[in-house]
Amino acid sequence: MTKTIKRKMKIMMKLFMRRQFTAKSPSAYDRQDPLSHPVIQRMSPRELADLPLSRR
Repeated sequence: MTKTIKRKMKIMMKLFMRRQFTAKSPSAYDRQDPLSHPVIQRMSPRELADLPLSRR
């Protein structure tokens, strides 16, 4: 392997390791996206249709 390939592989491994340690737990949800909440994920389509959604 050449030096540049080794260097690129090293950078990729660092990025993958960093991403692995910063991964969110399955119970965590993104507060910016209200539809990603676990309770809403479990709702049926009929229950989702009853939710009040504001238009912005």
